Amino acid sequence: MRADDDSKDTQPEFNMHRIIMGCIDKFNVTEEQMKKAITTKDARAVTPCFWSCCYKKTGVLNSEGEYDLDSTLNLAKKMFVYDIYMKIEDIAKTCGSVNDDSVIDGDAGCERGVLLANCMIENGNKAFPELFYYE
Repeated sequence: MRADDDSKDTQPEFNMHRIIMGCIDKFNVTEEQMKKAITTKDARAVTPCFWSCCYKKTGVLNSEGEYDLDSTLNLAKKMFVYDIYMKIEDIAKTCGSVNDDSVIDGDAGCERGVLLANCMIENGNKAFPELFYYE
């Protein structure tokens, strides 16, 4: 059962894969770049605006380019079972500090997207090490 057990959800179907693939195509991100970002724990291995694209289209970053914790937690509730959601919630809250960092690209969100991706990769690796292993 998902953390959000309201089966009467009237929201349109959310397709994370389609969103990510659209951003991959838009910014010409390669599989090798993604692997490097994850294995080196450095989101800058991928063009910064890729992260902004994904995060804005999912509501993780708002239109002002700021991290939206409430929206992120609502999304996570719809995507993950309770036990996993609890770990995701901890990561999401830990990464809330990215809004305190100064960025120069404002509502574009590219810089903040990288900061958030780095935080999520670092903390996600600790919570889910099996997902961050590449041969």
